[in-house]
Amino acid sequence: MFSYYGSKSKLVDLYPAPKHGKVIEPFAGSARYALKYFDRDVLIVDAYDVVIKIWQYLQLASEKDILGLPDLTYKQSTADYNLSEGERLLLGFLVARGSRRPAKVVQKFSSVAQDKIRIAKDLYKIRHWKIQQGDYKDIPNDEATWFIDPPYQNVGKAGYNVNERGKAIDFPALGEWCKSRNGQAIVCEVTTADWLPFEPLKKQHGQKLFSTEAIWCNDNWSYQQQLFTPSNTAWSGLVESGRTLPAVVNFQKGMSQRKAAHANRWKDSVMDETDRMQEQFCFIYGEPVSRHDPDWLTSFGLFAKGWEYGKAFQQSVQLTDGGHAESDSESTSATIGN
Repeated sequence: MFSYYGSKSKLVDLYPAPKHGKVIEPFAGSARYALKYFDRDVLIVDAYDVVIKIWQYLQLASEKDILGLPDLTYKQSTADYNLSEGERLLLGFLVARGSRRPAKVVQKFSSVAQDKIRIAKDLYKIRHWKIQQGDYKDIPNDEATWFIDPPYQNVGKAGYNVNERGKAIDFPALGEWCKSRNGQAIVCEVTTADWLPFEPLKKQHGQKLFSTEAIWCNDNWSYQQQLFTPSNTAWSGLVESGRTLPAVVNFQKGMSQRKAAHANRWKDSVMDETDRMQEQFCFIYGEPVSRHDPDWLTSFGLFAKGWEYGKAFQQSVQLTDGGHAESDSESTSATIGN
């Protein structure tokens, strides 16, 4: 609901869905995973009292309460208003996106008015949640989906990877704790971390740092395998059964000779089709990277799965020898994920 340092708002759709009816976030922060699967039995825990106070305020607040907060604009300060503690703390994160601690003065790129509307609409999602302040080690080891997003080992602002007592996190001990969870464990980090065998997930471009988000799961879930599963919902929710993607290919009767030649070439060579879809995947991924980039190929395993993917896509198109779609309609859409 609110912006927070290390939030998974841009990554949450890449993580595997929960396998259990209960979701636990022991390092809650802005709890993006729990918000995505809000209808589960949710427990969020955080050692930072400010985070917990904000969640407790939101759980009891009404839409009217949120919409009634001041519409702060650039360079205005929360100190100029008579606010409760919960209101002040919430606005402190709205006026400074991606901060670790609440601020007072509205910074650039903040949009308090829009954030208020979005938060007010989502309040119903958290009414049934359990919200607790405490140490992750004290949480009962229930059978659940554990979404574990701790402060990162080698990335972050000074003092970020410390516990509530100001002591540095014992990452090897945290790794053993993650392995011992009952149920499904999903652990977030970056590829430079060494306390679990993390797998690359996605490159992230911060304001100053470049890093590759990583994941570890106790059920051998693989992001690379998920990308090429027909039912996958990995590309930020874009790949859904029955939904047409930007990668849709329309074959129309009376297409130009050049398009017909392209269609025939796709039919004649599965690898040609694979190449085209790799390029399209680069477009969906959002970066103009080359499909020949070794680092990118390693991260997403396109060479490992490219042949299967290209073959499956070609079969879904089902071209005739004439280079046209078999459908009698004016156009036929070949949709990934169907």
